[in-house]
Amino acid sequence: MRDYNIIGHIHGKRSLAVNATMGERWREFLWQNLIGDAHPMIDIIIERFATDGRTGIVFPNDSHLCDWDQNRDVAKDLARPMGIKVPLPPFFEFPIGTMFWARVDALRPLFKLKISRDDYPEEPVPGDGTILHALGRLLPFVAQHAGYRLAVTHLPGVTW
Repeated sequence: MRDYNIIGHIHGKRSLAVNATMGERWREFLWQNLIGDAHPMIDIIIERFATDGRTGIVFPNDSHLCDWDQNRDVAKDLARPMGIKVPLPPFFEFPIGTMFWARVDALRPLFKLKISRDDYPEEPVPGDGTILHALGRLLPFVAQHAGYRLAVTHLPGVTW
């Protein structure tokens, strides 16, 4: 990661736990907000990073505000060694589907965790309650702990 200033985490978001039609709509929502088709979102996001040095993570604004589900205890256990002491609120914005753009320095606290391959669940991954789900929800808190702000994208009419 030392060769990069900004990274993107974007993937196919194929999940057996999600209805195929809903999955297609969700994926399209994420891709339109992070890469773009009708709007040049990738250019807009990279420009934001270039002009605002305090922006640490950018992800789509999701109108379906989630909570921790089965991930709060795992998240607390991960937050502690990173030095995150703020209370983890019940509802918050985070990069659903774990798709986002981020400044590498905003994610540095994650590297302290020394997570190994053995820490991840085997495929097929359960629908909730894993280290993967907890990490995805913690990303905004990690960036803020590192001294950065979060930003969200919003495209009118693009939802899932």
